[in-house]
Amino acid sequence: MSQTSINAKLRFNLNNKVVDAPIEWEDISIKANFEDGGVQPSIDVDSFTFVDNEAQTIRDWIGAGRIFEGIPFKIDAYNINTSKKSFDGYINCANGIELFEDKTIKVNIQLAKGLTSIRDRLSGITMSYLESIGVFTQADYTSVKYVVEKANNRMEILMNVVIGFMLIVQLQRQIKDLGENAGKVIDAATPIPVIVVPSVGTGFNLGGLIYSIIALLLNVVFTIFMVVALINLSIKIFEALLPIPRTHKTLRLRTALTKIANHLGYSFSSPIGLLDDLVYLPSNLETDDVNLFTGMVSFPQGTKTGLPNERDYGFTGLEFFELCEKMFNADIKIDGTSLEFRSKNDLYWKQAPTYQMPNYLLSVKRFNTDELVFSRLIKFDTDEIADEWTLNNFKGTNYEIITNDNTITNSDAKYITKHETLSIPVALGNRKDSLNGLENSLEDLANVLDNVIGFFGGSSNLTGKITSRIGLLKVGTNNTTKAKILFVKGNKIPTNHRDLFSAKVLYNLYINEKSFVLNNFGGQKALYTLKGLPFGFDNFLNTIENSNFVDSNNNLAKFRTLNWLISGDTADGEYEQKEIYTTTLTETYIEAQ
Repeated sequence: MSQTSINAKLRFNLNNKVVDAPIEWEDISIKANFEDGGVQPSIDVDSFTFVDNEAQTIRDWIGAGRIFEGIPFKIDAYNINTSKKSFDGYINCANGIELFEDKTIKVNIQLAKGLTSIRDRLSGITMSYLESIGVFTQADYTSVKYVVEKANNRMEILMNVVIGFMLIVQLQRQIKDLGENAGKVIDAATPIPVIVVPSVGTGFNLGGLIYSIIALLLNVVFTIFMVVALINLSIKIFEALLPIPRTHKTLRLRTALTKIANHLGYSFSSPIGLLDDLVYLPSNLETDDVNLFTGMVSFPQGTKTGLPNERDYGFTGLEFFELCEKMFNADIKIDGTSLEFRSKNDLYWKQAPTYQMPNYLLSVKRFNTDELVFSRLIKFDTDEIADEWTLNNFKGTNYEIITNDNTITNSDAKYITKHETLSIPVALGNRKDSLNGLENSLEDLANVLDNVIGFFGGSSNLTGKITSRIGLLKVGTNNTTKAKILFVKGNKIPTNHRDLFSAKVLYNLYINEKSFVLNNFGGQKALYTLKGLPFGFDNFLNTIENSNFVDSNNNLAKFRTLNWLISGDTADGEYEQKEIYTTTLTETYIEAQ
């Protein structure tokens, strides 16, 4: 059954059939909330009440066991130009449905492919589920080498100095003995001219010579065996004191977001370059395989996948998107079949307006002064339990911005207050930049072993095993408790990684969009309250795709909230316009070291 309003003729469609309008349709409103400046809103629709055949259709749907499947619901509008526009959505039978004794049914409506729908779907999927159905496979993960290094290893250094000294002395002694014994064999095997006296007989005892040679050869073999045994022991001690580099599996942020979006039925689009260089490293729940007889690690265990596990932030699809939204001050928009992921300072959000406001008497104007904070802290997590390097190498983890007006001399009359913390619930990785004290002391032992092995015709590069660790990820223990985000090139962390990714970098590139000082005082806005704005159905459909518009004076503006009354063709809400109301503010930046 069609219903007529001022600007449009409405027709309701339930489960692909034209139906009578909900009984209270004239009082129903649709609320659009453009949270944090997005151009596409989350939609909240007042509950609809259906009777008669429409109510029975819903009952039949539920009776068929389809309560968790939305029933297609559409509102078609025909304006004076006979063009058709539609509000496509679903009746969500699993959320807030009420069945009354008089056979009426009250239901909630949800916009199809809207942000509310996308976020609801994201909240229900976990990374382990996506892996179980093949969305993520081993081919999606990248490898990052790392070393386990204690921040305080004085005991290991002392042990290495003592053991190394003993081994080097013993090796030198055995090599000296080997040389002396080899010389004796040579001497014994060299014939010595003798004068044969006929009455005496031959000049030497052949059996005694053979016995001496055999004895000397056995001595040489024993000495060589001892040298080889000492070398092997030295190598084992060397490797015990210097654990071998291990490998973690990680996941590039762009790969993760793309795979999740594809699972929901969308392509993924984002111009944020850091998504290609940043990888997600989950906390490590794996336990090393240890030899029960020697106590040595026989097989080191890094992460098997790059997916967040159940104790990591990012375990659900929604958490992973929200993590990236926090870091890049980003928003998402469904644009046809594409999921757009862009920072709020991206020109994409300043889309050409599709609506012009008519001459209209504004009731209230105010300023967004309540959105200014005196101090804003951007902080990553630390893993003080299992990785003390996240505390020892702290620079880049925290960045604080102080906004003040030093022209105000009366502190009692200053109204710049409040604090805001933007917590990014993952830790930063740390690069191994140099050899530590233990490695420097082991380098002497490595040089001796390399030379000894070379003396016997072998080849080794134990020294290289030490120096090759430079550039790898460094952690305090193998079983870390916090997930990390790493800036990786190849499988190593570049020297200047904290210049490329840190709390400060994120503020300068993305988050300073909130600043009341930077970007030509871009954070300062005037806010206008709307009440009874003439607003038709086609206006509403255009607006939920693009919150930008021009006012009656052709000035750019942006809706923050909009509450459209279906039957009245009017809207209430709030919108913003850029307006610089002070230029005396300054920002001070503090990067914790």
